[in-house]
Amino acid sequence: SDLILISDLLEPIAELMEAFRRLRVRGHDIIVAHILHGDEIDLPGDDLIRFDDLESAERIVAQPAIIRDKYRQEVKNWLAEFAHGCAGLRVDQFLERADLAPGDAFPAFLARRKHGSRRRA
Repeated sequence: SDLILISDLLEPIAELMEAFRRLRVRGHDIIVAHILHGDEIDLPGDDLIRFDDLESAERIVAQPAIIRDKYRQEVKNWLAEFAHGCAGLRVDQFLERADLAPGDAFPAFLARRKHGSRRRA
């Protein structure tokens, strides 16, 4: 059976991959709609921002211009690690940006998925 997960996936990647692995072993096909806002990807702005960790209640104040390059690289690495883990488990995934009009990423994903399944057949 197909399972569809819609989430920001702000969990440790190892835990996500283990959960996906268990579901795949049980015979499930998994589709992941990874939902992120553009601000979470790009860290725009120049004013001081307070970051609140919702799990630990830790707070950090930083100026985006100072940390932006490192932040973007970390996000890029995190997205690549997630995509690589999904590919290894044959979990289909796509990124949907919450700040853009809905509907572009999902149809493009379905078209890629359909084309990929034809090539495997």
